Amino acid sequence: MKKKICWAGILCVFLCLGLLSGCNDDDDDTKSDSELIGSWIANYSEDDCIIINEWSFSNDNTFIFHCTESCEGDDGYECTNKGTWEVRDGFLYATNTEVTDPNDDEIGVEYKLMYFITSTEKLAITDYIHTRTGSGTGIAGEWKSSFDDGGCQEILIFNSNGTFSAEEVCPGGDEDEPFSGTYTIDGDRMNANFTSENGPETFKGFYKIVDSNLINVPEEELFSKD
Repeated sequence: MKKKICWAGILCVFLCLGLLSGCNDDDDDTKSDSELIGSWIANYSEDDCIIINEWSFSNDNTFIFHCTESCEGDDGYECTNKGTWEVRDGFLYATNTEVTDPNDDEIGVEYKLMYFITSTEKLAITDYIHTRTGSGTGIAGEWKSSFDDGGCQEILIFNSNGTFSAEEVCPGGDEDEPFSGTYTIDGDRMNANFTSENGPETFKGFYKIVDSNLINVPEEELFSKD
């Protein structure tokens, strides 16, 4: 399973994990695991590359994950991973039993993912998860990344007035520049405007909070039912 890496570490987490939320804190609307059954495809472009990812979940709790990446002036990349899956405590756990490279150390690794079906009936799924630190209501408060990103940790702080800040903390002080901006939400949709070291940026995506965990996925990276 190929972990996605965005252009600026913290921005990826900030954007791929969840910026905004008003009151999407509800676990009550958790659906049956059967909503995952079937094939889901995401097709999008990034940094002069065309990326196609596909998840196929079977009702016998096996999965196939296939990815292709075609870039200008590059030979591209392709993978096919097979394994087992189950949903526990709101998380999707996927364990590889077969991968493209038989010597790959991903065999037997259990990946902890979060997912949800958006209001547009698409699948949002990611291993980029932030966990709330301290108290807060909805998105308000501090969130820290709970995944391994080379020893770095992303810290997101959301204010109830519609502003936010994002900071990266790394061993040795090798961090990206912190940035801040504004956000709005509409149901499970979110929009953000901010200025990073790359200049003005905008983001559109979908988010969800489950217990004290937050995820957000860019709109173009959502999976459509095949």
